[in-house]
Order: sequence, then C-alpha cells, then structure tokens
Amino acid sequence: MRALLLAAVALLACAGHARAGRYLLFTTQRSGSTWFCDVLARQPGVQCGVEVPGDGKLGQPSRVSEMMIKYSYMKNRVVEGYNYSTVPWAKWRADSEAQWARLTASHERHEIPAIGYKLMYDQVPPRLVSEFIKYVVEGNISVVHLEREAVLLQVARGVLYSV
Repeated sequence: MRALLLAAVALLACAGHARAGRYLLFTTQRSGSTWFCDVLARQPGVQCGVEVPGDGKLGQPSRVSEMMIKYSYMKNRVVEGYNYSTVPWAKWRADSEAQWARLTASHERHEIPAIGYKLMYDQVPPRLVSEFIKYVVEGNISVVHLEREAVLLQVARGVLYSV
C-alpha cells in the first residue's frame, strides 16, 4: 500500500503541471478509498474531496471525498427527477463540473495544484461510459485507480481456473 501511495502522490505532483491538475480516485466500495483520500489530502499541494467541520468524535470523516454519491442512489430511486437509466450526459457532466468548482472555491490554483475526488464505478452509468472516457481524456484528468486486493485475487483465480 505504501508503494501505491507514493506512486499516487508522484502522479498527482505531475498532474499539478497539467492544464487543470484534476484527478479522480476511481474505485469500488470497501477498498480503503476514504482512508487513501485522507492520506492524499495530507500531502502538500494535493486536495482530495472537501473538508467538513468535524464534531471531534473519533472515526468521523474530516472530509467529503465521494462527491458524486447521488449517482449510486439513482440505481434504486429517482434523484432530482432522474434515475440511473434516464440521467443524460449533460446532467452528469454539469454535476461533475459543479464538484470541481466546489473543490477549487476556497483555494488559489497555485496553492493546491492537484485537486480531485473519489468516484465509484457505479457512479458512472454504463450507457455514459464512452462520454465519460472522452471527458477524462479531453479534460486532461488523471486517474488513480484503487482496487481492493481481494477483488484482484478473485479475478486472477478466475483466469487461472478457466484455462
């Protein structure tokens, strides 16, 4: 995990020299991504999510890092008039841009050169994936892919046993 963290910090330091210095921590649930985002945010020049006022209790998150969570909820119900199968690309993109604006609102560009947030796989509806990929590439958005080791082992086992 330490090597992964060092690699991510190095990548984000380079991302600060890119056009926008944006990144996404692309991951699954239960992967350690909240912890990872908190560690990234403690690095100079890196912001992951937005800080929230804490009530001093142990275990309370000090930041909101999963900024597109409503898209996870859309799988089971209507949110803001849309569900998972009806949300248009323009709405998803506008919501993403609003999160980037929220991240940069309290910082100068020179102060935080790498800004980003956590995005779960299920927060990009499958029918929007091609537009999402184009958005990431055209926006020069770096992607830090965090995958839970147990998932990787399951995939590896499946490949080994299917041969």
